[in-house]
Amino acid sequence: MDMLLVTDTLRFSHLFAVCLGLGASIMADLYILNRLRTPLTHEMMATLHRTHGFVWAALGVMWVTGLGLLYLRTGFDLAAFTPKLMAKLGIVGLLTLNAILIGAVAMPILAGRIGRSIAAFPTALKLRFSLIGGISAASWLLALALGVSKALARSGSEVFAVLLPIAYVSALVATALVLLSRPMTGNHPA
Repeated sequence: MDMLLVTDTLRFSHLFAVCLGLGASIMADLYILNRLRTPLTHEMMATLHRTHGFVWAALGVMWVTGLGLLYLRTGFDLAAFTPKLMAKLGIVGLLTLNAILIGAVAMPILAGRIGRSIAAFPTALKLRFSLIGGISAASWLLALALGVSKALARSGSEVFAVLLPIAYVSALVATALVLLSRPMTGNHPA
């Protein structure tokens, strides 16, 4: 078997999964953003559950293909891991943990508030949702950037020590500003 073809197939499948996961995540974020003042419905929750399942499938493909690429490149020898590989593993690990939190924490909270709008949620709850959303946005965008950037491939750990905190803090601040800037509505109190 031609190893170049195997590597290219894994790389394409990996990047395709990143694009699908990022796309589904953006679609979910826009879906919620456009409905912040709309009372939650069972139909909205069904859409969010389907999208979350799609994100999980993309994450699964990312892990399988990513580990395959990692094995081909390093043989799982930690001495061969570059700062970029370490950053990718950390980001996808955080993305996976965040997906678990979305399914185990965020979705049940939303489902328990059918008939209420997210804009009417208490500030503390909005901040929790902005944390989850910010981590998701930053992680997906960083996963894509690390998958395609040749400059980052050659970067040392000091670049990632600066880049990653800036990306995550920026995303967290942006999502918090969006959720907190929405005025309360006349919906039932949360």
